[in-house]
Amino acid sequence: MKKTLLFVSLFALLSNSLSAQITDADAQKALRTQSTDTIFGWTVSGLVSINAANTMLVNWIAGGNNTLGFESTGSIFANVRTKRFVWENNLNAALGTMRQGNTHRDKFLKTNDRLQFNSKYGQRAYRNFFYSALVNAQTQMLIGKNYSNDTTYTIISRFWAPAQILTAIGMDYNPNANLSVFVSPISARMTFVHDQTLANAGAFGVTPAIIDPATGAIITPGQRSLCQYGGYVSISYKKNSWRWELLKNVMYITNLNLFSNYVENPQNIKVDWSNQLLFKVNKYITFMFSNQFLYDDVVKVKDTNGDGVFDATGGQYKQITSLGFAFNF
Repeated sequence: MKKTLLFVSLFALLSNSLSAQITDADAQKALRTQSTDTIFGWTVSGLVSINAANTMLVNWIAGGNNTLGFESTGSIFANVRTKRFVWENNLNAALGTMRQGNTHRDKFLKTNDRLQFNSKYGQRAYRNFFYSALVNAQTQMLIGKNYSNDTTYTIISRFWAPAQILTAIGMDYNPNANLSVFVSPISARMTFVHDQTLANAGAFGVTPAIIDPATGAIITPGQRSLCQYGGYVSISYKKNSWRWELLKNVMYITNLNLFSNYVENPQNIKVDWSNQLLFKVNKYITFMFSNQFLYDDVVKVKDTNGDGVFDATGGQYKQITSLGFAFNF
């Protein structure tokens, strides 16, 4: 009887010890595999890159021109995530310039210019769905010029001309820090043209000035703002962790923004789609490919008459390939 009791006691002790070991192992495994997206609190990060490109030709029989170009971009992210809400903020800036030729008469021309701020707050509704409010503001930093020849140009844009501010409320599907699908049935898109000459010409969709055809005098100045109400969809995705070894140092970022004006031509969707692909060569050297497509049915971007005046709408496309210094923090 004593032997039986001793055996039962040892078996119970072993069972409890084994169960505790299994429980501890499971807990450690769960902790190791826990996604960083579920860690709550503030996260602050950023990316700064400086790129240069140069072509030098000496007695090159095939012809061509010397070129020198610079491109600088910067992004800062400040996000906070709790069990109840998510608040995401980011500031993006980019500036690029290029000179073709190697004399003092050859000017540096702007190739890229962007200043953008985004802020989105979401209150958890159900699991990964959030009641959200969004603010987006974007403009440029320097004057934009359209050259008709080497010395003659017209100013087609400048700081706050145009500037666009979009506000929206809706539902955001935000399962992690990499994906966001925001849908808003109620949004306002405001365009500002802080340049009366451009406003008088009706640039960027604002109402142009009323001009006396006989004297050319301005009867009513052009409006310097335009407000549109409609529906808005924004999809953002970021991927920097891949299963394939070949892509372990690659980051892909895409943002697609769609807006439909309820009041006028709602079938003409305004599109802003940007993509960025980063290949990290080493700790500081990065190869970058980026592109952006824009379409707005009220913004004239084509000169069909050859008179230097934009008189037709169309799509806009920009593509940049560069290699340079990059720093993450």
